[in-house]
Amino acid sequence: MIGRQMHRLFIFISILLASISIAWADDAHQAQVAAARASAIDRLAGDIRAEPIAGAIGVRNLIDQTGSQARLLNVLQQAQQIGGPRWIDPDTCQVRLDIAAPLVRAELARIASDNPQSTPLPAALILRDLKSWDSRVFSATGSSTGRIDLIRPPPTSIAWRDVSPEQIVAQATAARQDVVNRVLDSISSVPLAGGKTVGDALSIPAVAAAMADWVGNRPVTLVDFRDDKSVEVTLSFPPAALCQELRSLLTGRTDIALPADDKAWAAVAEAISKRMASPVGRSGPAAAATRPVQSLLPAQPPDWVDRQIDAQGTGAARTQLLSARAAEYAAASNLHRQIQDLPWGDGKTLGSAAARDPRLAAAIDQALARGARVYSVEYLSDGSATVHISLDLRDLWETISQAR
Repeated sequence: MIGRQMHRLFIFISILLASISIAWADDAHQAQVAAARASAIDRLAGDIRAEPIAGAIGVRNLIDQTGSQARLLNVLQQAQQIGGPRWIDPDTCQVRLDIAAPLVRAELARIASDNPQSTPLPAALILRDLKSWDSRVFSATGSSTGRIDLIRPPPTSIAWRDVSPEQIVAQATAARQDVVNRVLDSISSVPLAGGKTVGDALSIPAVAAAMADWVGNRPVTLVDFRDDKSVEVTLSFPPAALCQELRSLLTGRTDIALPADDKAWAAVAEAISKRMASPVGRSGPAAAATRPVQSLLPAQPPDWVDRQIDAQGTGAARTQLLSARAAEYAAASNLHRQIQDLPWGDGKTLGSAAARDPRLAAAIDQALARGARVYSVEYLSDGSATVHISLDLRDLWETISQAR
C-alpha cells in the first residue's frame, strides 16, 4: 500500500493566488480551485474513514454498513479553507482544508441514530469512544493541474526510469483521452427531444470536438504512474457542469431537436448525473501497441502546412513577471483553439480527430510545447501584460507525421 501511495502523483504546488487577481481566466481558475477543493475533500473522507471507533470497528464500517458516504461528504463541505488557493504558475493549484473533528463525530452519531437496523455501533457509544476528538482537527490538501504534458512519474519510480518523456506524455494523454471517451460514451443514450439523444448531438463534428475539448481540459486531480507502466488519470467536473456545457453548445442550433425549456433540460441534467461514468481514465503499458497517427494522416499535406498562426493573451497579477506568465498561458490556450479548428479531411477538424486518437492529441501538445514562440510582450500601465506568440504549422505537421 505504501509503495503504491508513493507512486501516486498528487500535484502539490505552492504560491500565487492569495494576493493576486487574474482577470483573464476566471472560469478556468475557478474550475481548478473547485477541483483542488474536491480533491481535498476526497482525501479528508479517506483519512476519516480509516479512523477506528471501538475495537476492530471503525468509521469505514459505520459508513459502509449504513450507506452514508454521501452524508460524510456532505458534512465535509463545511471544511474551512486555510488561506487562499496557492499557485506556482497559471496551471496548477493547491487548496488546504481543515475541519473540526467534533463536527464529524456529531454527524457519525446522527448517522448511527438514523440507521438503527444497520449501524454496527449505537450513537451513544460513538460519542463516548470518540471523546478524544474534542481537540482534533482533520486536515487535507488537494491539488489540480491543467498541464498533463508536464507531469512526470516520481523520481523514486524504478519502473518508469527508462521511459522517455515522449512516451510518458503519450501515456498520460492516452489516459486522459480514455476519460473523454468513457464519459461521452456513457451519456450518449440520454434523451434530448424528438427522439434524439446526446449521442445524436455528439455525431455533429463541431459539437463532438467542443465537448471532447471541454472534458479533456478539465483539471487533473490525480495521475497514478503504476509499476506495470500503466497510467490512471482522474479529472474533476460534476455532471451538472457537463450538462451546462452541452446546453450552451447546442443552444441556437437548428440541426437537432432540443429540450423546449428549463424543466426539460433539468430532466436531461438528471439523466446525465445518473449515467455519467466516473471521470477516471486508464492507458496500458508504454510498450503496448497503439494505433499510429500515421494511419490517420491525410494523403497529402493539408493546405495550412505552410502557414503560421498567431495568438495573443492578456494576464494580470501581482508582479510584471507573473502577469507575463499568465498572459503567455492565455495566449497558448488561444493558439491551441486555433489548432483544434484546422481542417483534417473528410469534413473533420484536427480537434475532432484528436478527440478520438490519443497519439494525435499528444503530438499536438508536443508541437505546441516545442514550437510556440513568444515574439512580443507588452507591459501595460495597469500592471497587466499582453503576450503575442506564433507557431509554424509545418512544425506541427512534421511532429504529427513523425509520431508512431
